[in-house]
Amino acid sequence: MRANKEVLSQEDCLFIAQNGTGDQLCFKLMGDAVDNDVYLWDHDSSSTSWVAQNLSDLIMNLK
Repeated sequence: MRANKEVLSQEDCLFIAQNGTGDQLCFKLMGDAVDNDVYLWDHDSSSTSWVAQNLSDLIMNLK
């Protein structure tokens, strides 16, 4: 798992799920492209933590 955190605005994220407390899973928007990596966006700090290389890996790790 990647340890680095990055601060992103809501406009820089494509949100795909939420946990009910404000934190959300997202893809990072990069201009006209979308990064395949999945991140957890923390609503308190607007920081992101890397979660998975792609949506398929995230789903496989939930099993």
